[in-house]
Amino acid sequence: RGLGDVYKRQVTPVHSGLMFIDQKRAHERVLYERYLETLSHQQICGQKSLFPETLELSAEDFLLVKEIMDDLAMLGFELGEFGKNCYAIYATPSDLSTSRGKEVLISLIEHYKNTEGSIRDKMRERIALSLAKAASLDYNTPLDKQEMSDLFDNLFACQHPNYTADGKTIIHILKNEDVTQWFK
Repeated sequence: RGLGDVYKRQVTPVHSGLMFIDQKRAHERVLYERYLETLSHQQICGQKSLFPETLELSAEDFLLVKEIMDDLAMLGFELGEFGKNCYAIYATPSDLSTSRGKEVLISLIEHYKNTEGSIRDKMRERIALSLAKAASLDYNTPLDKQEMSDLFDNLFACQHPNYTADGKTIIHILKNEDVTQWFK
């Protein structure tokens, strides 16, 4: 097993040294920019569920979801009220498995509540970030060479490929000079 397999950070030689890429953070960045673009311009068609899941929430979370319902719909979620403080999940964004819809929504709500700033300030950025964090690959998700290549291509097509939307490093280059110094 290589270093990339153990830590789910991929290592690629570049002209100036070795480039390390955190695959979870890379995927998060790609999704964030995709969701932000979608929220700005168009609506994603959701993937309908044959058997809708129910999402029971606290009264506070129920109202929060109601506030951001239009933006969730733009991302591909289709929710309907289903009793007291409960929603039925009829559709999820097409790049999510329908079985992960509930899990991703719960994670999105928690992240959204814990993100600083007023709800109205940068609401769409917060929703896009929350969904990207919830939907991005887990660290234990193996990728084959083609999937890694596609992820890196998508990452380098992003406006800001070096950092996640919340400022975490995605790419680090270990310079040849630094490696040379180790062996002197």
